[in-house]
Amino acid sequence: MILTFKKLLSIICFLLSINSFAQFNPDFSLTAGANFPALSLNDSRLSPLSSPFVGVQINEGLFRNYNIQSSFFWTRKRSRFLSTTDIVQEGIELQLVLQKQLDDFSLNLGFTADLNTTRNFKTGPNRKGTYDPSQDLGNGNGLLILLGSGFKVSNNLDLNINYAAGVTNKSSNIQIGIAHRFGGNSKKKTLSIRKQRVWASKSKVKKLKDGTLLFRLQTLQPKIDAMKKAGLIEESEKVEKEQRELNLGLVKAFKAAYKFSNVLFFYSHSSNQVRNKNFSNIFLNDSLEVDSSITLPKREVVFTAGFKNIERDTIKIFQSNDIRENFEPIYYGGTDYTFTALVIMDDQFQQLFRPFPYYTRVASTSYNLNTTTKIFFYGLLWRKKYNFIEGVKRFDRRLSTFYNYAQY
Repeated sequence: MILTFKKLLSIICFLLSINSFAQFNPDFSLTAGANFPALSLNDSRLSPLSSPFVGVQINEGLFRNYNIQSSFFWTRKRSRFLSTTDIVQEGIELQLVLQKQLDDFSLNLGFTADLNTTRNFKTGPNRKGTYDPSQDLGNGNGLLILLGSGFKVSNNLDLNINYAAGVTNKSSNIQIGIAHRFGGNSKKKTLSIRKQRVWASKSKVKKLKDGTLLFRLQTLQPKIDAMKKAGLIEESEKVEKEQRELNLGLVKAFKAAYKFSNVLFFYSHSSNQVRNKNFSNIFLNDSLEVDSSITLPKREVVFTAGFKNIERDTIKIFQSNDIRENFEPIYYGGTDYTFTALVIMDDQFQQLFRPFPYYTRVASTSYNLNTTTKIFFYGLLWRKKYNFIEGVKRFDRRLSTFYNYAQY
C-alpha cells in the first residue's frame, strides 16, 4: 500500500481546512464523471484513456462572485503504455479551487493532488504484453495545477470541465463531471441574472401580445417654432410638411405590416400623459388628427415605441435577485455603443433589455444633417425613399419569433 499514515494525516488536515471555509452554510455536492489522464512514466507522457471518478465537493462563498471549492474524490486513472498494455492507478484525488462566478458560468483555478493506493500494469484478456513486470512504475503521486470552467445546468446541478497539468511530474488530466448539490444555499430557489433576463423578457412579450403598443410620433415643434421666431417661415413650413409626410408613412407602414399586437399612435408632446396613464384625447387617427373616440380598455397593459438612440442594455436586478417594480435597482449593463433604431419601451419610456427583441435598426448614425433646416434623419431617409414597410415587417417578425420561443 502506497497510502501511508502521513498521507492519511494530510487528508485529515485537508478536510479540517475545508471546515474552516465552510462555516457559513456551504453547499455540498455529490460528484461523478470521467477522467482522461495522460499519465507519466520515465518522464514520458502516455496516451489518455477514459476512467471514472466519484466523490464529494464543498462550496463556500468567499466574497462577491468568488467561491472556494474543496473536493475529495476516489479516482481511477488509466493510460495506454503499449498497444496491448495499460497503466492503471487508483487512489484519492484532492482539489482546492478558487471559482469566479460569471452568471451561470464559473472560471476555475486551483490545485489538485493525486495520492494513489495502487499503480500497476493492466493487460486485458487475450492480450499478451511485451513489458517487463518488474519495471518500477513509481507511485504516480503528484501535484497539478488546475484550470477549467463550470456551468449551472439547473438550481441543483452543475457541469464542470477542468484541465490539470503536472507540477511534480509530466502527467495531465482532463476531468468532466456532474455535481448534484444538496443542503446549504442549494435550498434557495434563486435565478441567475441571465435566467432572470430570459424570464422577464418572455413575460413582457406575452403581455405585449395581449396588450397595446403606443407609438410615439415626433412633431419637431420646438424646432419649427424656433425657425418661425427667427423668420425662417418658408423653411419651417418645409420641415413641418416633411415631418407630417414621415409620420403618415409610419402610420401607413404599421397599419400594413404590424400584426403582432394592437397599436395606437400619439404625438410626442403627449408623452407625460402616457407616463401618468392619462390616455384621454391623445390618440391619432389615420389622418394624424386627435380622435377622442379612440380609447384604451381599462387596465390595459401598454408598451411604448418610437425612433430613438439605443441606450446601454440594462436590467434592474434587486438585492433579492427578483425583477420587480418600484424597488431601488442595481444596474447590470452592456457596452456604451449606441445607434438610432425603432425601439420598444415600457409605459415609462424605459428601454427594454435582451433577450427581448427590443429594437430594429433602421439607419446608421453616419447620416448628414441638413445645415439649413437642421432636420433629424427622418426627412433625409424619406427623400431616399426608405422602405418603412420592410422595416416594420422585420420588427413584427422578430417579435413573433420571440413570442413563439417564449411559449416553451
